[in-house]
Amino acid sequence: MPISLRFVVNSAVLLLGVGFIVLVAIVAMTIWLSERAKNYFDEATTLRDTRVVAVELRSALQSAESSQRGFIIGGNEIYLAPYDSAKTQINDRLGQIQALLAGSSHDELLKQLSAVVRDKIDEMDRTIALKADLKDDEALAVFSSNRGKALTDESNVFLSSIIRNADQKLIADIALIKTFS
Repeated sequence: MPISLRFVVNSAVLLLGVGFIVLVAIVAMTIWLSERAKNYFDEATTLRDTRVVAVELRSALQSAESSQRGFIIGGNEIYLAPYDSAKTQINDRLGQIQALLAGSSHDELLKQLSAVVRDKIDEMDRTIALKADLKDDEALAVFSSNRGKALTDESNVFLSSIIRNADQKLIADIALIKTFS
């Protein structure tokens, strides 16, 4: 039974059509997967940046508080050397974290964190000014009230929450990616 030319041509056209459809599907899947990978990468980068900025903000707060305590206890202005740079870093990192988390479910947390950080800086500035004006008893009274400690603890709670949320979201994204592979 000879194969007719018409059958060969029809079969070739049909197979070329199927091959073309498969090729288009492969290209479409590749584009879709690359977009998904880009989205995951962008989200992971934002989460990592958020985590880093939160850790740096906490570190800057601790550095400023350490400088304040050293000055209040020792009275030596050498302890204030890192204070101004720490305050600048605090303001920079607070602005960065607000930009990174803008429009997210963290709006209320960010307002509270900003207020606590502002209060903490005001408390530190006040005690440093009192100590510089040689009002040691007043500075020590403000320091001994433990308001600064409470503000530090409160900021740590907020920052720990931001860090923990970023870590959990990264872990969830990794688990999701593993289900696709």
